[in-house]
Amino acid sequence: MTGVGILQGSALGLYAAAGAALAVADVRARRIPDRILLPALAAVLLLLAAAVAAGAWSGEPERSFAAWGAAVLGRTLGGAAAGLAALLAAALLGGGSGPIGGSGPIGGGDVKLAALVGAVLGHFGGWPALGAGFALGCGIAAVWALPGILRGRRSATIPFAPCLLLGSWIALAFALLGGRG
Repeated sequence: MTGVGILQGSALGLYAAAGAALAVADVRARRIPDRILLPALAAVLLLLAAAVAAGAWSGEPERSFAAWGAAVLGRTLGGAAAGLAALLAAALLGGGSGPIGGSGPIGGGDVKLAALVGAVLGHFGGWPALGAGFALGCGIAAVWALPGILRGRRSATIPFAPCLLLGSWIALAFALLGGRG
């Protein structure tokens, strides 16, 4: 395994471990703890940036920074920004709870989690994986909320972190099996 592979694998392992802890916390308490999320986001971004740097400095012509590194780093940071912006917009447009919105289902933890999910999906699968991961997460959330809605609950709130994370892993699996990244 190359240095790039070790760094990317470490990022995925950390993403899996932190994601599991965040999903459990969201299911139990309907909160996504910053003490887990923020260090995981920082560490994953650093590992992915280090993987880009290791690949760019490997001396392989197809992995020169201009040809490979800038694109992958752009996808990683762009994915984080796009995920954050998408959920922040949804929260501010009426779906948010806590300090960023009204009494809707999207909270600040979900918004920050979207940056982590976006960085991983952007790095490994680019924009198609990013779109698919978020669409799948929203679809899973809709299916999860459906029984409550059908029982006549006006607002069937559910923990969104497990849905978003499951959607991201499905999209990530397709991206990795397809050879992207």
